[in-house]
Amino acid sequence: MNQTVELHSSTVKQISLIATTEVRRLLSQTKGIVTLAAYVMLWLLILLFLVRDAVGLMLHPEAKDVVMQMLGAGAVSNLFNWPVEEFAMYWVFALGLQPMFAILLGAGQFADDIQRGTFRFLSLHASRIALFFGRFLGAMAVMALLTGATSIVTIVMAMVRDIHLAMPALICGLQVWLVILLMLLPYVALMSLLSVIASSSKQAVIYSVLFFTGLSLLVWLADATFAPLAYLEYVMPGTETERLMGVMPTQAPIYLKVALIQTVAFLAIGFYAFRRSDV
Repeated sequence: MNQTVELHSSTVKQISLIATTEVRRLLSQTKGIVTLAAYVMLWLLILLFLVRDAVGLMLHPEAKDVVMQMLGAGAVSNLFNWPVEEFAMYWVFALGLQPMFAILLGAGQFADDIQRGTFRFLSLHASRIALFFGRFLGAMAVMALLTGATSIVTIVMAMVRDIHLAMPALICGLQVWLVILLMLLPYVALMSLLSVIASSSKQAVIYSVLFFTGLSLLVWLADATFAPLAYLEYVMPGTETERLMGVMPTQAPIYLKVALIQTVAFLAIGFYAFRRSDV
């Protein structure tokens, strides 16, 4: 029994070490720094030129009346109920853009190392379960770091506009950060699977495009051909994105059940493929 406990403890330590290494690699390697800089610059442009202007528009009562008349009391008009307008707009952009970044950053979890044969060396020092889940958690840690950075910038923007928004912005920022991370779980898990079967990170991204495009076409054709095919929608991450845009973070967890199930399924299939692969 003690030997089993020690084995589990060793695996947990290995997973933690591998996940930490992924974050360090992002911050130390030129490729990672360039990726981080491009991410930050893009979000700065979005926050400073799109979110800020949108917040200015939201503060006009006339704009709220127009949106209410066009969309009704629900849907995107619920954005006017947010305590911090900056986070209402950040919420919309993050739900749309963060999955794309998760796919791009998660594509390199395994593919490039498998192609170079690096995992043959790593497997001598860590178990396959530690390698697989360590890389997955490392990719999630990177997304947590990047999402946290944009949330902090949004908090600062709100405080600059009105210092009294400091506490609501901090609370709102934490809530949005947590929900966005939960929403990203199936995307990163999917890339864990695709990067195992792909020969490069670029090919993993191509596989993800084919995955989303193919399933979207099948779901679209379901109404005219075979209605049960519509359930394939629940295999595709992001099925609840449109609904999430119409609610606040405190109301979001009810819509994330499918995302958690997708995450478990993708990780299970991905680990099976990784364990069976010749690395």
